[in-house]
Amino acid sequence: MAMEDDKPWALISEVGEQGYLEEIIGIITECFQIICYKDFIQNPQLHGPKIQVLFVWYYPKPEPWLLSLLPSLKVVASGGVGIDHLDVPYINSLGVKVTNTPDVVTDATADMALGLLLASARKIVEGHQIAVNPKTTYIPQSLMGVEVAGSTMGIIGMGRIGCKIAQRGKGFDMKILYHNRNRRDHPLLSLPNVLITPHVGTNTYTTTRKMVQKMVENAVAAVKGQPVPNEVNQIDVTDGQQAMGSDLRGGEQDYFKRSHSHNETTFKSSVTKTSSNPPLHGPKIQAMFVWYYPKPEPWLLSLLPSLKVVANGGVGIDHLDVPYINSLGVKVTNTPDVVTDATADMALGLLLASGK
Repeated sequence: MAMEDDKPWALISEVGEQGYLEEIIGIITECFQIICYKDFIQNPQLHGPKIQVLFVWYYPKPEPWLLSLLPSLKVVASGGVGIDHLDVPYINSLGVKVTNTPDVVTDATADMALGLLLASARKIVEGHQIAVNPKTTYIPQSLMGVEVAGSTMGIIGMGRIGCKIAQRGKGFDMKILYHNRNRRDHPLLSLPNVLITPHVGTNTYTTTRKMVQKMVENAVAAVKGQPVPNEVNQIDVTDGQQAMGSDLRGGEQDYFKRSHSHNETTFKSSVTKTSSNPPLHGPKIQAMFVWYYPKPEPWLLSLLPSLKVVANGGVGIDHLDVPYINSLGVKVTNTPDVVTDATADMALGLLLASGK
């Protein structure tokens, strides 16, 4: 290790929030004596002749006037890959080398790219803002996002970072499309701190439709007396034909209204906000779809003497009193498999958003 006086001098931006962190600067001082830009500019005639290295970390920018003050300069060492902020031909004309750091930024940049992709597709930032807003009383449907798993990723520029992004996309079973000046048959392409959000891990149109479809299939099976695919607790019950649910939205109505080829059962729907006459509607309800609400509480269940199944959207059943519902001869189902990818997308999005 060189003695302090033997170390060459380097000009840096500063130590602190707008420059090099305290825990990082030691890497430089192990090999160089350093002077910060603000100190240098106080007396450039004194410090300039001994500076042999200019470290560019946000600043200082190696403009002609600054370079003219550094007659002993041998290298401009820029942090990062990009060099568009550097006049490389001019710097080289002074006999000064220019360097960058292409390989070390690849993974972190690819992480950030995927984090942005997930945050955008799954509306993570918007969800965080809603979650921490004390005025929030419900989760708006506008938080519905796009499912990342199995989708198509487009990459412009298939360089080091592009290939790393493609590798991460493959982990999501994404189809990778790219544009590059030259074809890249990269082997990766053939490979098979606290951020709070509302409970929106499954909120994509694809998963929502699958959840509703699974709920209906569970309910149909229960109503028809068939084996129930996702029953939480086995109790035998027989058939029926009408369902109760929360308000229907968009294309989800299709799942409630359509005939299923495997059993030819069609559900009529009685939404809660029209249930102003429980004695009229209650006796004909045989299936209850729990999507945020209605909650199958005892008072409500007492109004549904023909109920055969409570079909819950999602995996969690902690909001359901399963033993009590089963004691009424009513089955309880959930939708465990269809939420997996969407929830995993959200989990990785939160990890990246927090870590980056």
